[in-house]
Amino acid sequence: MDSIEVLLNSLLLILLFPSCISLSISVITLNQSITGSNLLLSRKENFALGFFSPGNCKYGYLGIWYHKLPRQTVVWVANRNNPIMTLQDFDYPTDTMLPGQKLGLNRRIGLERSSLVSWRSADDPGTGDWVYKLNPSGCPQFFLNVVNKSGLVQRLTWDNSSYQWRASRSDKVKNLKVPDASIAALLNTSLSSTECEQLCLNNLFSVAFTIFLIVIFSYLWLRKRRKTGVEKKGFFSTLLENELIESRESPDLPIFNLRAVSAATNNFSPVNKLGKGGFGTVYKGQLPHGQEIAVKRLSHSSGQGISEFKNEVMLIARLQHRNLIKLLGCCIQREERMLIYEYLPNKSLDYFIFDQRQRSILDWNKRFDIIVGIARGILYLHHDSRLRIIHRDLKTSNVLLDADMNPKISDFGMARIFRGDEVQDKTNRVVGTYGYMAPEYVMFGKFSTKSDVFSFGVVLLEIISGKKSYTYYPEDPSLNLIGHVWELWRQGRALDIVDSCLKELSLPLEVMRCIQIGLLCVQEDATDRPTMPNVVLMLNGESTLPCPKQPAFILRNCSDLNLSKPGLNCSLNEVTITKVQAR
Repeated sequence: MDSIEVLLNSLLLILLFPSCISLSISVITLNQSITGSNLLLSRKENFALGFFSPGNCKYGYLGIWYHKLPRQTVVWVANRNNPIMTLQDFDYPTDTMLPGQKLGLNRRIGLERSSLVSWRSADDPGTGDWVYKLNPSGCPQFFLNVVNKSGLVQRLTWDNSSYQWRASRSDKVKNLKVPDASIAALLNTSLSSTECEQLCLNNLFSVAFTIFLIVIFSYLWLRKRRKTGVEKKGFFSTLLENELIESRESPDLPIFNLRAVSAATNNFSPVNKLGKGGFGTVYKGQLPHGQEIAVKRLSHSSGQGISEFKNEVMLIARLQHRNLIKLLGCCIQREERMLIYEYLPNKSLDYFIFDQRQRSILDWNKRFDIIVGIARGILYLHHDSRLRIIHRDLKTSNVLLDADMNPKISDFGMARIFRGDEVQDKTNRVVGTYGYMAPEYVMFGKFSTKSDVFSFGVVLLEIISGKKSYTYYPEDPSLNLIGHVWELWRQGRALDIVDSCLKELSLPLEVMRCIQIGLLCVQEDATDRPTMPNVVLMLNGESTLPCPKQPAFILRNCSDLNLSKPGLNCSLNEVTITKVQAR
């Protein structure tokens, strides 16, 4: 290597016998020495040995650099961490590997020149943090190709035209993990390169064959699962199903298979469609043993999220009352979320009271029974069940009718549980249907049992009048149903609101009593409204009725209300699950 070894041997003599060395340009003899500015040059003067101070460093180092280049490029530093005190042989490189120089191990003579170590900084050639090193254990391998102080691997070539070093290769290496050579250390090191190559190919074939077998068995297993009708569930569906199974208190609530629900509804045929609501479509179905069911299939664009779905499943599974819908189970597979209910053939209450042809089916006695049944269902939610539940979305379309016209409250997706002595809660996400929501809920997001009482009052007045809560009154366009009833009440003409199909009232006092109860329930101040136990007593004629105060929302239009606050989700009660045919 261009007489570098001769140069180093001479350097060794200088350091060992400094008083007996003299100096010339390329040959050093006894009685010569190297001072601060003197250099010892290689035979072709490509390299120089001498003292230098890198950058702004105040210390001097003994090193070797390219002599003919205009920019000093140091390739070796003696005793970089303790300059000049002891000498390192050139068999131990620092941060640069010169052409022809080698890194490796010589186990025969015990020589180990296995690493290049970066400088600490541009001004300090001490050992830095980046290492280019040969792993001495197992199969020899370099595990970090970094010698630059910034963590940059560079292969440099001098460019005479620009008088600077050019990087022919530059790689940034970081976040590396040291290879595991523990297995390699166990291999037979006496193998020739050909034998080693053949061994590696055999191992590769074994791995490939194993992967092939895994793929084949996986394919056969999945094919068998499809044949048996067990569908593969998504990760989310599995988590949701497990959570519902673990958290529900009713161990008898079944989880339906998607294939079984699809078969029951004739693959969700339009012929089986009962109606469509804001959260999805309802289908009629029949299980193999003949039981009829109603399947509420949530649409992917549904406003009802995961929390509402879980809420409805876990709540209804714990509730048992003759005036509440019965949940038979649920289905959670792939992206599908469905609720399976008992089938009620007479649809929902709004289908009858708002239809010109169907309303006559409900005489006053039947309407009164429906009013009492709804009141008892809410009473159960508020006071008699194990949980105190606020429905928050009570309306005529959420009251279903069985074969005997008995009412059953449904749709508990928005319901909330009150625990302990909790009497009121507040939310920033107001959801519900315009015309049924209490004023404190619409304006401030506050809800309580009195919020359901307000909704019940609206439903009661709709049942009596056969009119929707936002009905238009030509004689007074500013009024909605509540305002219209209030004006007639003040004028002593409350019976004028009674549905025209109820031609003869055998119990006018009972009707008047129900109108007064309705107005008490929709009073503006929540504290003035009765509780549901009091409402039931009033309906049974066991309690004296106070005089109602002015109700809330006597203005007709939704635009007249301040419903533009953030978080309000208001809808008109025209989208119901009441069209096509019976459920």
